[in-house]
Amino acid sequence: MRNEAFQLIKDVLIERKKEFITIISAYVIFYMFSTGMISYVNYDLSRVISYFPYVSMSNLGIAIALSNHWLIVIYYSNLIAMIATGFLITLNILLLLYSRKYACCQVNKKEKVTLASSSWLAAIPAILGTVACCGGGLILALISVVGTAIIPIISFLIQYNFQISLISIGVLLLTNYITLRRLLSRNGKS
Repeated sequence: MRNEAFQLIKDVLIERKKEFITIISAYVIFYMFSTGMISYVNYDLSRVISYFPYVSMSNLGIAIALSNHWLIVIYYSNLIAMIATGFLITLNILLLLYSRKYACCQVNKKEKVTLASSSWLAAIPAILGTVACCGGGLILALISVVGTAIIPIISFLIQYNFQISLISIGVLLLTNYITLRRLLSRNGKS
C-alpha cells in the first residue's frame, strides 16, 4: 500500500500544482499574520534602526524590520510547525478534492461524511496551535471580543504550544492516512 499511497500523493500534487501553491500560500500568510510573525508595531523603529530592511539572526530565529512600523519575527520552531501543518492541511484538502472528483461515485454517503469529519477533526488542534504560537493580534482580538475570561485558556494554549503542535501534526497525518487508505481501497489498490 505504501508505494501506491506515495504514487497517489505524487499524482495529486502534480495534477493540482496551482491549487497546492495557492492553498499553502494562503495558509502561510494567515499563519504569519494570526500568530504575530508579521505585525504592524506602533513604535517607530527608525529610532533604533538606521536602515531598512534590517535583518537580525539569532539561535532562536530571524527578525526583519521591513520599514518604520512593519516587523517580521520568525522563530525556527514556529517555522517548522508552519511548514509541516501547512503541507499536511494542503495535502488533506487536495486529497478531499481528489476523492470528490474521482471517487465520488464509488464512495457512499457515510464514508463521505467520515472523510470530511476527519478533516475537520484535524483542523481543531492545528487552529489551537496557530492561536497559541506567538501571541499576536488574534489573541488580543479574542480577549477584546470574549473578555478576560478567556485568558486562562489562552495561557494554557501558550504554555503547551509545542505539545499542541505535535498533536496537530499527528492528527493531520492520521487523517491523511485514513483518506489515502479509503481512496486506495475504493480503487482496489490495497
